[in-house]
Amino acid sequence: MSGPKTLKLADAEAFAARILVGVGVPQDGARLVARHLASSDASGYQSHGLSLLPLYVGEIEAGRVDPGATGTWLKESGPILVVDGERGFGAPLVYPALERAAAVAREVGVALLAVRNVHHLGRIGAFAELAAEQGLASMHFCNVVGREPVVVPAGGREPRFVTNPIAIGIPRPGDFPVVLDIATSGIALNKARVAHDRGEQVGEGFLIDADGRPTLDPAVLFSEPKGALLPFGAHKGSGLAILGELLAGAVTGGLTIAPRNTRDGSTLNNMLSVLIQPDHVAGAGWGSEAETLIEYLHSCAPVDPAQPVLVPGEPEARARAAAERGGITYPASIWSALNGLAGRLGLEA
Repeated sequence: MSGPKTLKLADAEAFAARILVGVGVPQDGARLVARHLASSDASGYQSHGLSLLPLYVGEIEAGRVDPGATGTWLKESGPILVVDGERGFGAPLVYPALERAAAVAREVGVALLAVRNVHHLGRIGAFAELAAEQGLASMHFCNVVGREPVVVPAGGREPRFVTNPIAIGIPRPGDFPVVLDIATSGIALNKARVAHDRGEQVGEGFLIDADGRPTLDPAVLFSEPKGALLPFGAHKGSGLAILGELLAGAVTGGLTIAPRNTRDGSTLNNMLSVLIQPDHVAGAGWGSEAETLIEYLHSCAPVDPAQPVLVPGEPEARARAAAERGGITYPASIWSALNGLAGRLGLEA
């Protein structure tokens, strides 16, 4: 196994794009997917970064994702936009779709974007960040279909959904946006996968084995009989996961994870996004009130003086600043897998 590797952000993007082009993804689409993955690494989410490339390549080779799909617009009427991803990659579809929805929200105050049948969307918080860059508040509800469920509902021991992430963002002109980006499970499946690949355990309260007993070993998710992820906060996370399933899976016109729908091993997402121009609602003064609240939160005395109180989005902003200065370090387990993938495709790592 090779050792850890540190790459500049631009080099990580270029490396990921070369791999994707090498398996048939068009240049423009590969660039957007690569940027989305590398940005996740830079933001501190290596579970949603370049470590996903082996999965993506495998999905292409198995015919479960169309690398050239650009999506079909089904509706653009007033503030409502609906697009079908045609099983294509998420980033090349969603980033342009959000730009179109953002233009509508700036004009009329709000836009509702429904995205259905698109390959893995990755880190959902990136879409809230994009909206915030354009001065928009946003909410994003996502579900996962095509795969076997891995998360149990509160009180259950049989999985009924996947991690169904939610992201909510608020813009802050001149500073990092406030962005809450969470899986509705205690940890994201990809974080459990990364821990498993590193031979590490996870914290308490995240996993049960096949008999419903608590465990710290992520291997229960990747061996038979399979265990499951727990929702965060018991009924709270479970309830949000169910609502994400309904909003993203049913209200968008996509599919839910109900067993009547196909489970072919693909990683398909549906997402319902609401974009809001706050000035249309509160006038220009709302930002001052928001900053006052953030200052109040930052003034809270921390339990540990070395760990100040942060607001959502702040850890990611700090991680990105550090990555810009010192690059992204990929641990040996991830870099070895990427090296092997590049070699198999006849590319130089």
